[in-house]
Amino acid sequence: TRNDQAKYPFLLDAAEEVRSLDLRIESLENPQLRPVLDRAEERIEQALQNNPPEVGYRPREEDMEIPSFPVAVMLAAAS
Repeated sequence: TRNDQAKYPFLLDAAEEVRSLDLRIESLENPQLRPVLDRAEERIEQALQNNPPEVGYRPREEDMEIPSFPVAVMLAAAS
């Protein structure tokens, strides 16, 4: 389900959905993706603040949660 994809964004189903979005670093400048970018930044902060790293998810916000995981990975890799 989409809820499972949001909860476990590293699974294949979630990866396939993100692939269909064709997200690229350049696309992060799109103002419509600002909520996804904000959530990605929040994910990174949560991971750094918790030991062991733990990041929650927001139920019923799958359209933001699912793509925010790979965006967080892109941001972390780029820094």
